[in-house]
Amino acid sequence: NAARATNVAVNINSKELQNWLQIGRVYEQVVGIADNAENIAVSAYDKAQELDPFNPSFPLAQARVYTTFSDVLQNKIASASAIEQQEFASSRIDALNSAVEKLEEAIELKDDYATARFLLASTYKKLGNLDAAIAQIQKIAKDNPRDANIALQLGLFYYQSENFSLARGEFERALDIANNVFGNARYFLALTYDKLGDSGTAIQHMEKVLQDNQDSELVKTILVNLRAGRPALTGLEDVTPPETGGAQGPTLP
Repeated sequence: NAARATNVAVNINSKELQNWLQIGRVYEQVVGIADNAENIAVSAYDKAQELDPFNPSFPLAQARVYTTFSDVLQNKIASASAIEQQEFASSRIDALNSAVEKLEEAIELKDDYATARFLLASTYKKLGNLDAAIAQIQKIAKDNPRDANIALQLGLFYYQSENFSLARGEFERALDIANNVFGNARYFLALTYDKLGDSGTAIQHMEKVLQDNQDSELVKTILVNLRAGRPALTGLEDVTPPETGGAQGPTLP
C-alpha cells in the first residue's frame, strides 16, 4: 500500500524530488522481502539525484540499499545448495562493490561526510579489506580528534587487524577524551593489554569494567581466565562488551 501510494504521487508529479525519495525509502525498507526492491530503490534514488545532482545523501542511500542486499544474500548462503552458494556469494561481492562505488561518489561530493566514510569502512571490512577500512576511519579521526566514539572505532579496526600497539593507543585516547568514563573502550583496552602479554594491566582494567557491570558473567569469566594465566577469551566466542556508562556509540558491523 505504501508503494502504491508513492507511485501515485510520482505519476501526479514526477518532478517532485520528495516523491522519488519516498519511493526509495519505501523499497529500501523491504529489500529482501519484496521482489526486486533493491533495484527499484536504487532507481528511485537515481531519479531524486537527477533533480538534486550535488546532494551526497542520494548515493549514500543507494549504498545502504546495496549493503542491505549484500546482507540478505549472506543470510541465504548458509541454507543454499552448492551452486546457489556460489551465485549468492558472487552477487554479494557485486553488491558490496556497487556500494563502494556509490560511497566514493558521495565522498567526492562531500569530503568530510563522516556517515559515508563509516559505511565505506564497514563495506571494505565485509570485502575483507581491513587496510582500506582503517584508512577511512583514520580520515574521520583526523577530522574529529576529540570524538571518543571515533577513537573507539579506529581502535577496534586496529584490534581486528591484530595491530595491538596502535589499538591500545586509540582505546587509551578514547578513555582520555571521555574523562576515563567509557566502559566499551576500557573493555577492549583490557583485551588489548592481554594480547600484548601484559595480563596484570589487563586485569586492572577489566576489574574496573566489572565495577560497573557486577552481573556480567562475561567479564567475570574473562577475569577468571586472566588470573589463571590463560588468554582472556579462552572458552569464549563473544567479545562484545556489556553495556556500560560513558561515551558509548554503535560499533561497525
